[in-house]
Amino acid sequence: MSSEQNKKAEGVKGSKKARASAARLAAVQSIYAIDVGELSASHVIDDVLVRRQGQMLEDEEMVTPDGLLYKKIVNGVQQQRENLFEITEPSCPRLKAGSLEPLLASIILAGSYELLAHEDIDAPIIINEYINVTHAFYAGQEAKMVNGVLDAIGKLLR
Repeated sequence: MSSEQNKKAEGVKGSKKARASAARLAAVQSIYAIDVGELSASHVIDDVLVRRQGQMLEDEEMVTPDGLLYKKIVNGVQQQRENLFEITEPSCPRLKAGSLEPLLASIILAGSYELLAHEDIDAPIIINEYINVTHAFYAGQEAKMVNGVLDAIGKLLR
């Protein structure tokens, strides 16, 4: 069986880049669900990885998230939460104070975690990915805020 046939047999859909983007979007949604719904990370991870397989959006099958990247981000944010609050406080004090809208907080936490943990990925690539995630949820100035916060964190960490 060819690698393309293997991917289809496993339900994997999308390029490596598209799968990474899907993982980041799913991770932000999961972090939000964990925080707002007070659910366990393992419950949310299992649900997303099973539920997302073959899911349709506008008559097309959704891209399969990169499961490893997705799990790393969700678990990493949960394990590093206090550290991430400290790292983000200078550029976004509202996050630690709990006064930032929960979805924006989830985006910033996920992006900050990746800037901290994934030194093998250039900071501008990570920042751009989270700007795109922000655009998936917001049409206003939120993307500029996410860009500014993650850019400051990237400069601090790298």
